[in-house]
Amino acid sequence: GLLATFAWLGGEMAGAPAARLLSVALFVVLATLASCSGGVFSGDTAAFAGLRKPDTASASPCPRLRSRGCGDASPLGPRRTQAAFTGVLGCRVHLSRGVQHGMRAVGQERVAVGKTLLGGRMRRGLGALAAVGSVKESKAYDGEQLRLLDADECILVNEKDEVVGSASKKFCHLMANIDQDKALHRAFSVFLFTDSGELVLQKRSDDKILFPGRWTNTVCSHPLHTPDELDDPPCPEATGVRRAAVRKLEHELGIPQGQVPANDLHFMTRIVYKAAVGEDDTWGEHEVDYILVGKGDASTPGLNPNEVSEVRMLKRGELEGLLQEEVRGEVMLSPWFKLIAQRWLPKWWDALLEGDLLREEDSGAIHKLP
Repeated sequence: GLLATFAWLGGEMAGAPAARLLSVALFVVLATLASCSGGVFSGDTAAFAGLRKPDTASASPCPRLRSRGCGDASPLGPRRTQAAFTGVLGCRVHLSRGVQHGMRAVGQERVAVGKTLLGGRMRRGLGALAAVGSVKESKAYDGEQLRLLDADECILVNEKDEVVGSASKKFCHLMANIDQDKALHRAFSVFLFTDSGELVLQKRSDDKILFPGRWTNTVCSHPLHTPDELDDPPCPEATGVRRAAVRKLEHELGIPQGQVPANDLHFMTRIVYKAAVGEDDTWGEHEVDYILVGKGDASTPGLNPNEVSEVRMLKRGELEGLLQEEVRGEVMLSPWFKLIAQRWLPKWWDALLEGDLLREEDSGAIHKLP
């Protein structure tokens, strides 16, 4: 089994087409022999799932291996493909459908070690096995983030921000639903400033399914379809949204709920935008995003590593430099933060530093962005 795996991986690392073809052929030969000898294809293994342990009582076309059940390695019973070859053991060994099924399973199961070590080469290697069977790699998502996708019930709205129903966070962020205009939902983006006027930025954890590893504003999330956070009809004070913001400041950054009161978060405006996650086009955003701006004690006593990897205090004069870093590909920014930073953030920031943030409030408007 190990020889078969290294034969395939060796060809992938060599990179040459001929070497790849040779490695795939060698992989099939060695994997089949391993199957016959109770190797990598027997039983439930981490890399090749779905194959039963062979029935030792079954008849085998290979007398020398009959005691190991070579003939019934396939979960489909004794039926095998007609293709056959002569193995190094001097016996006629049939390539079973179970072996083909096992090859397909490479892409359907998490091959964690290979994925960690080889990254993109693992994906290309799986593609090279298409001649043996249809291979599709499944992305391994974080368990807690998957739980939240099912547990959180978002507020579905129309473009006037009128409540039309509810749906799971998962439903709201699948591009298949977004492309059909079924998933517009409420969200919020908090811009929290220190007493000295610095903006608290967070870098989204790599565990995040939606826009991992991006720098963004202090907190971004969703009010939930619960009595405390559902404003129906839309509330001019955004009472439920601000409660949700206080909840998420604690969940993501460890800021106790009394440290930044809801009333200290000013409801500035709303934007409607749509964006896909670039590196994983299964997911995206389509939101009516409430923008909340506040100033106060912005200390972050306990980051939640499943949500946030680090924080940064950004000075007013550094904003343009951050946007240029994104243009040069030195950092990644969330799409909503970039849109807000380019259009509204400079004037909000200046008003906040001048002590007159209220002059920029535009809470009655909904700005639809391309």
